[in-house]
Amino acid sequence: MPPEPSTPVAPAPSTPAPSTPAPGGDTPSATEAFESQFDLDTAPAPAAPAAPAAPVKPAPTTPAKPSAPAKPAASKPTAPAKPAASPTPEFDEEDGVQVPRYKTDKEFRGWGLKGYKDLKQTKADMVVLQAKYDELNGRVPQTETERKQLAEKLGVIEKAYASLQEEVKFYNYERSPDYKTNYEKPYQDAIARAHRDMGELIVYEEDRSQPADETTGKYPVKERRATPQDFDEVYSQPLGLAARLASKKFGTEAAAIVLQHRKDIRQLGEKAVAALQEWKDKGVQREKDNAAQTVQITERRNSLWAQVNKDIQEKDKDIFGERADDKGWNEALAKGSAMADNYFSDRSAMPMEQKVVFDAHVRNRVAAFPALVYRMRQLEAELAKRDSDLATLKGSAPGKPGVEQVTPPAEESEGALAAFDKTM
Repeated sequence: MPPEPSTPVAPAPSTPAPSTPAPGGDTPSATEAFESQFDLDTAPAPAAPAAPAAPVKPAPTTPAKPSAPAKPAASKPTAPAKPAASPTPEFDEEDGVQVPRYKTDKEFRGWGLKGYKDLKQTKADMVVLQAKYDELNGRVPQTETERKQLAEKLGVIEKAYASLQEEVKFYNYERSPDYKTNYEKPYQDAIARAHRDMGELIVYEEDRSQPADETTGKYPVKERRATPQDFDEVYSQPLGLAARLASKKFGTEAAAIVLQHRKDIRQLGEKAVAALQEWKDKGVQREKDNAAQTVQITERRNSLWAQVNKDIQEKDKDIFGERADDKGWNEALAKGSAMADNYFSDRSAMPMEQKVVFDAHVRNRVAAFPALVYRMRQLEAELAKRDSDLATLKGSAPGKPGVEQVTPPAEESEGALAAFDKTM
C-alpha cells in the first residue's frame, strides 16, 4: 500500500556535493566500453576536469568581553494546576451505535473525528492484511498443473540434496548422514541406556562420617542411588580396574550389568573409529578416481564441443565460414568469434555492470540472427533472379534465333541502342 502523502517541507539550502562514480562502474560507461570493443557506433566522451575551488581565508575574530552574570529573578511558588475534569457523556443508541450526548459541538466533533481516524486506520490495515493474504494464497497451488509443477520442483530439490549428501560423505565422512546414522547415533544411544539404568542400581560406599570399627578398621557401609558419574568412573578405567571398581561400588551381581554396558559402548566406539580409519585409508584412492573422472568428463566435453562446432560450420559454410577474397567478411567473423569466446570464458572477475551489458548484447544478437539469415537468403534470391533477367536481356541481341526481328528506321534504331547502353 503506498504511503499517505505528507505535507511538503521546503528543503534547506545546501552546498552541492561533488559527484562520485558508483562502485564497480556505472552502466553507461560499461556499455560504451563494450560497444567500442566490438565496433559499435558509440565512443565514451572524456569528462572535463572540474576547476579547483579557490581557498577561503578565515576572517579574524575578536574575542568578546565576558558580560556580568544576570541576577536570578525571584520567583514565587505557584500552586499546581487542577486537572480538567473529563466529560462523562450519556449515550443514545442509534442503529446499533452508541452516540454520546456532549454538551458542546466541539466535544461532539472531537468524538466524530476520532471515529473517522480509527476507521481510516482500520481500512489501511485491511489493505495490508489483504495483500499478505493474497501473497500467501498465491503460494498454494490451486490447479493440478501447479501441483504437478511444485512436485517436479520438489523432486529436483530432493535430488540435489541427495547429491550434496553424497558429496559431504566423500569429503568429510564424519559429518555425513551415513556416519551419524550407522555409528554416531548407536554410540550415543548406548551411553543413554547405561546412564538410564544407573538410576535403578544401588551404590555401596564407606560412610566416613561414622567412626571406623576398632577391630577391623573399616568404616560402616551406606547405600545411595547410582548416578551417571558412577558409570563414567568405571568406564574410564582399564578392564581389570573397571571390574574391581564395579564390584566394589555395585556388588557382584550389579557389577555384571555395569560391565556389560561398558562392553557394548566400547564395541560401538571401536566400530566407529574403524569406519573413520577405513575412510581415511581409501581417501587417496578416491581422490585419484575423482581426478581421473574429472579429466574424462573434461576431455569428453571438449571433444563434443569441437565436433558440434565443426558440424555447424560445415553445414552452413556461407554463414559460419570464412570467404575467399572477402576481407571485410572475414574480419567481422573473427570479431564475432572473439566476442563469443569471451562470453563463454570465465567472467567471474568481470564487474556486474559489464556482465549485464554483455548479456544484453548477446541476447539481442542471438535473437536477431534468424531474421538476418532470412533477409540474407531473400536478398540472394532476388539477386539471382536479377542475374537471370539480365542474362535474358543480354541474349536478345539482333541475329539471335527465336526473337522477332524488327528493323526500325536508322535514326530510331540508333536511338534505342543508345538508350539501352545507358540503361546497362
